[in-house]
Amino acid sequence: MGTKNDLCIIALSTATRNGSAALCAPGSSKIVVDHFPEGLAHGREATPRLQGLLQSQGLSPSSLDLVAVDQGPGSYTGIRVGVATATALAFACEARVVGVPSLDLLAHGCPVTSDSLAVILDARRSQVHLGLYVQEEGSDPRRWTRTHPLEALDLEEARTRIPSSATLVGDGVSLLSPIRDEWKVADPALSIPSARILLDLGRRLQAEGKDQSPEEVRPLYLRPSEAELALRRRTSSPGK
Repeated sequence: MGTKNDLCIIALSTATRNGSAALCAPGSSKIVVDHFPEGLAHGREATPRLQGLLQSQGLSPSSLDLVAVDQGPGSYTGIRVGVATATALAFACEARVVGVPSLDLLAHGCPVTSDSLAVILDARRSQVHLGLYVQEEGSDPRRWTRTHPLEALDLEEARTRIPSSATLVGDGVSLLSPIRDEWKVADPALSIPSARILLDLGRRLQAEGKDQSPEEVRPLYLRPSEAELALRRRTSSPGK
């Protein structure tokens, strides 16, 4: 995160109540960050704040090479806002897109201080979203690599999946109370998705050839929304 950047990259994270955006201009190592007011008004905030970041650096949207976006899971509305805004901007500017799962984003921002990491997000309805990670062999600096597909799990099932001596991070950690003695709990500040970290991860994934065209990036949902479940219940009721 301290080296000069050859691309103009913007990052947008709106999957939680703590929305943010970040920009790194070409030829610069400086990352400029804008934090949104806490809440779920990202639909109102996202576009003007992205425009403000570009203007603050004397750049136009046409300067953009890459847009990184937090694609969920998280708030259904927030995810849709972020992915729609990011892909529309990239399409208009002929830029590439990197979609990053929320759990991978939190893992990337968590220091490697143990052999394994469990990212746990509150999925409501007594469930959590779970991502499991281990140290990536041979990486310098050390970083995390995901070992299993991301899942939405009941609390007890999630507890059985988490390795002993793992570090736990995410807003769902408290739901696993009591915390096992052998587990370590990361600083709660690391449980908030960061557009700064997202930009750094997006740049790395782009260098690895994992960027996409705007039409290829989709929101990531690990289970149906409340509205979808309600519709299923109505349509499956007798007499429907």
